[in-house]
Amino acid sequence: MRHPRFQSIVCCLLLTGGALTALGQNFTPPPGSPLAKREHPRLYFTRESLGAVKDYFDRYEAANFQHYLGRVDSAFAESPSNKSRNYLLLDANNFAFLSYAVSSGLFSNYQFAYSGKEYAEKAYAHAEEIARRMEKKFVEQSHAAILNSSSQGGYLNLALGVVYDWCYGYLSLSQKRVIADALIANYRNREKDINPGGKVKLGLTISAKCHDVGVGGLTLWGDDLGSDYEAAAQEMLNGVEWLWLNRVLRMGEQLFEGTAGWSEGANYFGGGAINIIWFTAAMSSALGQNFFAEMNWLRDIPKYLYFYVYPMRIEGERRGFFEQRNDAVDLREWDSSGTLLRISAITGLIRSEDPASAGFYRWIMEDSEYKFTQQSLDDYKPRLFWLFYKFLWGFKDVEKRTPEQVGLKTAYRFGLGDVILRSDLTTQNATKINFYTPTYHLARHYHKDNSSFVIFKYGLLALDAGVTKGSGDLPKSERSNTPIYHNLLAMYPPNGSPLYEFGANTNDYADAYNDPDNQPGGRNHVGEVRALRFQPGIFDFVDYDYTRSYKEENYARRMRRKLLYLHDPHAPDYRNQEYLLIFDDVLVNNPAIKRRWLLHTSSWPEIVKGSWERQGPGFWTAPGGGILAVTNTYANAHGKLFLKFLAPGNYQLRLRGGSEGDAHYWFTDAEGNDLRERGPFTPWGGFWAGTHRLEVEDLSGDSASQYLAVMQIGDANTLKTMATVEKLESGNFIGALINGERAAFFNRTAEMADAIRYRISAGKTVQHLLTGLKPGKYRILQNGKRLPPVAVESDGTLFFKSAGGGEFAAEAEN
Repeated sequence: MRHPRFQSIVCCLLLTGGALTALGQNFTPPPGSPLAKREHPRLYFTRESLGAVKDYFDRYEAANFQHYLGRVDSAFAESPSNKSRNYLLLDANNFAFLSYAVSSGLFSNYQFAYSGKEYAEKAYAHAEEIARRMEKKFVEQSHAAILNSSSQGGYLNLALGVVYDWCYGYLSLSQKRVIADALIANYRNREKDINPGGKVKLGLTISAKCHDVGVGGLTLWGDDLGSDYEAAAQEMLNGVEWLWLNRVLRMGEQLFEGTAGWSEGANYFGGGAINIIWFTAAMSSALGQNFFAEMNWLRDIPKYLYFYVYPMRIEGERRGFFEQRNDAVDLREWDSSGTLLRISAITGLIRSEDPASAGFYRWIMEDSEYKFTQQSLDDYKPRLFWLFYKFLWGFKDVEKRTPEQVGLKTAYRFGLGDVILRSDLTTQNATKINFYTPTYHLARHYHKDNSSFVIFKYGLLALDAGVTKGSGDLPKSERSNTPIYHNLLAMYPPNGSPLYEFGANTNDYADAYNDPDNQPGGRNHVGEVRALRFQPGIFDFVDYDYTRSYKEENYARRMRRKLLYLHDPHAPDYRNQEYLLIFDDVLVNNPAIKRRWLLHTSSWPEIVKGSWERQGPGFWTAPGGGILAVTNTYANAHGKLFLKFLAPGNYQLRLRGGSEGDAHYWFTDAEGNDLRERGPFTPWGGFWAGTHRLEVEDLSGDSASQYLAVMQIGDANTLKTMATVEKLESGNFIGALINGERAAFFNRTAEMADAIRYRISAGKTVQHLLTGLKPGKYRILQNGKRLPPVAVESDGTLFFKSAGGGEFAAEAEN
């Protein structure tokens, strides 16, 4: 029967139609789409596509589909009223699909225990039970993606929509109206943050609740349910435009800059992305557009995940490969259901439009170093997972492709400016460097970490410190999203925050892609990559201007960090001959503002040929000028990092952290005040959350600060001493000559130069990298003799090789 409360909601929609229509103009389905043609089914598959679905079953999943049939049929007698949430919602899908499969006549080679009408009646019983439970706050759950969860798993609106859509021919008008009333009720009672101007929708806790908008329109639009439903269906369909296109899909494309990204950390990323995948798959079929192929940020999620994982398996308190960490969530193992379900779903959903990417994604799952060994779709519960993940989104017909076959690079700038640099693509020897260079701000568990970096080589050598949330195996600290926990150049004004300053004056409620605050010059525009060049097997260079990240502060005039990663896979001792150079250029309006270069480590940073002087509990200092060494040998880790500063000329080394008996100083503010909440303070916890914070304070007393840090990355088992590093200076350029074979220069000014002259002493082949040059053709001179000219592109970098050293000049040709 029709629920009175739902009927009143239809009336309310009609009475308030003007106000609701203000949420967006009427959305018109694309011509020729299943929705425009008013066809059913339209969600996830259509009459035209079902034949291909069935052929896939026959070729790749025949035995599994028959097994699935048996499992669903065995649950036929179960009452929907006795089912947990996940089985109620997922079984609604199961019975609805079997109804349409039987009725289509295409599946006659499989043994069904019931008729299409009987399956439809059972599916409707589930829909009616869903509608009944809605009277008692039965709503979409944030963690709906966890289908195994009896209390949260499954998608309420999509279950209702699927029963209506797939069983359409068997439902009476009154039954259709019951489902329609329930969908309308969910839309009408949606959370206010889903509306325009509410919270940004690209987050776990809100993405599932966004299903309250759009599903009803995709399901009901164009059907003759009575005049009082037509306006409601159109109003809900409008949500496809104002919410799902403008505030989810296009918003992601804008903020992530045309590739995959997320701001919340691995766990939230897993659930949030799956919430979006489920709706987008239904919308794609209904509108006749594959948004997974059209939206780069959706299509690239598996590629991002491949770079998201730390390259080496850790044999610690927990064992496995782990995904890069945002302290707002638990430490996440790569070999997990959330990772598998994201990769597998997108693989199946793009396999026709983008077979190359799909092939690479299948290779990741089955053949890569990180192939899934603990997770398998075959082992998942058939009634909860198989219909969508094994059958409708299956990928067994995809031809696997290696990274080489798809032209995968070792360096990418992913969404929210997550630059990830790897030394190789396939082995556990790989170095992984993150450099956070966001153009736009996304207010979902974000960190104040713009310009920060992370280094992983046989273990973490420079890490994001602290833990805000997490299970009991990691210690917990306060305010871990603040600058003090990240590897950046920290600002400490007089009377400023001891967590260090970082104010960008953003608008956390600019939730649409075309909102002016999400455009260049808007409040959420927090940085700009001035130059970027990835030269495979030689160097990766990023010049990031993050002055806008400090636009809320009144003292920041220039905030710029340039990162250069030098690596040569053909070097004789490649694993120990990787170098990371970071040049910081900061200008403030008050020389009294303290500037400290931060590095967080999981072990004690040693001063080579020097020592620390204890200043108090968990606090040491030392004069500048020496070499520091960081070694990570927890469990099977064996990473090594050497660090030397060539600028500033006058600086002090400060170190906070460590443990003294039962007292632990891992998490302290700039003045040494304790920020810890709880332990355990174990080697495992220190490996991930950090135990020490190095602070390099500029003592020049000027309003401008420039740092040049040179790091050597390698294997603690074999890298015992740092390569020779010589400071180079020439006019407005500063740089380093490393091991007599790599010369790198940074432009100290914001103005691009058109010439540089310098001298180096070297007796072997030298690689030269010059940055900060104007575009154009340059003549190269060595001891007055011309070398081949080099063209400088918009990235301002110039690379060449020379036999030995001498006097060099690079000059723009007129």
